[in-house]
Amino acid sequence: MVLRKFAAKRRAHVKKELYQQAQERIRQGSGSFLSIRQCCEVLGVNPAAVKLAPGQNLDEPFTCICAWDYYLIPGSLYAALPLYANLSPEQAMARGAKALLTDKQEGNYPCVVVPDVLEAYCKLCGYLESLTHRRTVAVTGSVGKTTTKDMVKSVFSQACQTFCDVENNNMATLVGYLVQHIPQQAECYVQEVHEGDPGSARSISSIIHPDIAVITNIGESHLGNFGSYEGLVKGVTDITAGMPENGIVILDGEDEPSVSAAWDRRVIRVSTANPGADYYADHITTAENGLRFDVVFEKGRQPVQLKLYGLHNVTDALLAFAAGAEAGIAPEKIARGLAEYTPRGMRQNVVKAGGRLLYLDCFNAAVKSMQTALDTLCGLPVGRGGKRVAVLGDMAELGGEAEAMHREVGRIAARSGIDTLICYGPLSVGMAEEARKAGGVSVFHAADLAELNRLIKQQVGRSDAVLFKASHATNLIAAVRANYPLVYFRAVYLDRLRRHFARTASLK
Repeated sequence: MVLRKFAAKRRAHVKKELYQQAQERIRQGSGSFLSIRQCCEVLGVNPAAVKLAPGQNLDEPFTCICAWDYYLIPGSLYAALPLYANLSPEQAMARGAKALLTDKQEGNYPCVVVPDVLEAYCKLCGYLESLTHRRTVAVTGSVGKTTTKDMVKSVFSQACQTFCDVENNNMATLVGYLVQHIPQQAECYVQEVHEGDPGSARSISSIIHPDIAVITNIGESHLGNFGSYEGLVKGVTDITAGMPENGIVILDGEDEPSVSAAWDRRVIRVSTANPGADYYADHITTAENGLRFDVVFEKGRQPVQLKLYGLHNVTDALLAFAAGAEAGIAPEKIARGLAEYTPRGMRQNVVKAGGRLLYLDCFNAAVKSMQTALDTLCGLPVGRGGKRVAVLGDMAELGGEAEAMHREVGRIAARSGIDTLICYGPLSVGMAEEARKAGGVSVFHAADLAELNRLIKQQVGRSDAVLFKASHATNLIAAVRANYPLVYFRAVYLDRLRRHFARTASLK
């Protein structure tokens, strides 16, 4: 409650600050701001068709083009998107919008009327982005996007002024807003790209025009939104839609769906298993403070150290390394950027709770990420007499394959080498059943949070390593908050507070 009140005050302050900055930049003639006339020119609309308010003219610049009330500041062009708009035309105008981007005339308000509002919004934001000359790196894929995006940001920050959002704002409506607020001194822009809805990656690509596209993997996450695996693959490969012809796609050479997908740009492959890949991780070792390995590539060999565990993080680091190297960053600077990256909050964060190790990964989940998290858990050290406990919750957005995939995770968990499996949520009933059938692991299931908390207190010892893994919608982090409040405060709450204090984006 306190955090929500603080966030609301902070949001109001930021919006006021953004409005003042926009007004000042308009007065100084710096930055790029479109007027009604210019918007019409970009969209192919007759400006004479726009009903102007009394005293309004076609050449008054907008302070922003936005699609959410969160970002609406006075003087904005508000895109009334059928599926996303959370303000009525009346509310948007009352809050200070100067005009509306709509698919039909709304009352007597100034409206730029187009057949497809989302396409028009992306085209306008993409036009503004095209006026800049910075290098853009897009990061997309089924799982691991945010971690890889943050690694890429850390790498590029070693060589140039790099803009990257502090959150994972990866939807087209949010990306369109972000590109309008990239500081002018930024030389590189790193953007996470949502691929979980048909057309999403294509829309975002048309806004940011990425020079480099990093593909973490193509798995079953968001499969329910596409209806077919072929549709999901197409959704990811659409990231190249706005790329220049000399754009580069960097992907995991061990991820068969990514390798076999139909790419229309030059492809760079990384691998932890194939020495013939463009970037190969050799001599991978796990130390007490994380992973160490050498990157072998055309220009030689570069030692790398990570404050992370798990082979999948080596792959993510290779993807970030390749992005930096292909952009011309010196290998030693890339390695320094990767060494400085530290996981935070609810994503792959290993923290201590007394003698226990807690592995917090509660933001997203799919079969592949469940397997890699279990592999990571089995590599974590435990104290004398300690065991490895996996607390796994429901996975979301799997459509009709949800039950089969939860059962598959149960089988994976049973043969992973863990000692105890605690399943949480209605879909995880099948996960528990399959694990019990397979044998070799103590299995429990909790239908509600109270039962889950009881099982954690009963089954987790002082020297154990414990994985908490589920989709964000499952709210598994509530169990961490209830059982380890100090860890929750330090690792999760303070991280949220840090992000709320930050502006909508960060520049280093």
